[in-house]
Amino acid sequence: MANSFNSFSQARQDFQETSEEHDAREQGGFPNVERDLPQHIGSRLNIPYVDNLTSFLGTNNPLAQPVDPATHVVWLLDNTAYRPLHRDTNKPGPWQAEFVAAYFARNSGKDVSKWVANIAEKIGLGQHGENKAEGEATIAHRLQPFVDTIRPSCFLHVSFPNGEVEKLGPGGRDAISSQIIGTMGQHNDGEKMQVTAIPPEVAPHGPMLIHFAEVEGWAVISDIDDSIKVTMTPSPIGILRSTFVSTPTPIAGMPELYHCINETLSPTWFYLSASPYNLYTFLRPFLHRYYPAGTIILRDASWMDLG
Repeated sequence: MANSFNSFSQARQDFQETSEEHDAREQGGFPNVERDLPQHIGSRLNIPYVDNLTSFLGTNNPLAQPVDPATHVVWLLDNTAYRPLHRDTNKPGPWQAEFVAAYFARNSGKDVSKWVANIAEKIGLGQHGENKAEGEATIAHRLQPFVDTIRPSCFLHVSFPNGEVEKLGPGGRDAISSQIIGTMGQHNDGEKMQVTAIPPEVAPHGPMLIHFAEVEGWAVISDIDDSIKVTMTPSPIGILRSTFVSTPTPIAGMPELYHCINETLSPTWFYLSASPYNLYTFLRPFLHRYYPAGTIILRDASWMDLG
């Protein structure tokens, strides 16, 4: 299963719409709602010129700068470590994993009031008994990851429990760095390990959690939207409400089922969603609260691609 783990360990999915998805989106009225959503929420104009230009060089950028906790925020995405089979001996090699980090400028988001008003109007905020002021505050908070300025051409160091330090980055055009690291030492199947940013305060959403999965064993690949979390995917307005206003809610009975599976099989968990990766920090606490921890795989898509 090593090759499968390699494929599923990717933290993001390219946005590719099938013909069936296209037809379903048309019938659900998604294009009409998406056209009316605020355009150009994020802008590259706030990125320093040199950083923007040299970001084309990706990890080969000689002018990349280390992150500064006073001005940067980094997301460390959880992953799954695996042991690839040796091509000649067909025996498992050393542990390795894809390390993904996303880089942002701290407190760089624009005034989101007009976008909050746009979403509030579309979902009819206040018409279902909720407090409108509290609802608008929730929308503003959840919009923040979409309006914070990305910071390409940055890198950081992370610390392993054994004291080893690795460099992540620099990030490329999308301010996301991705690299395979294979210096994790000896571990057992099912083990978990935390990798911490240096300094820790640059990663306010916590350390990266690595799940170790041997070549042979169980794996569960689960959809998120309306499979284990109420998302209301058939409706664009329902998606907006469940994403930006409603308290994240599990599908009844699914937490108990997944914990039973986890106790019985001890599988490695992968969670898939069509949501843009900007919702990672929204979905991760929900999954950790209700379900066995695992790798979350989101789409590399615009927030305006609702479905």
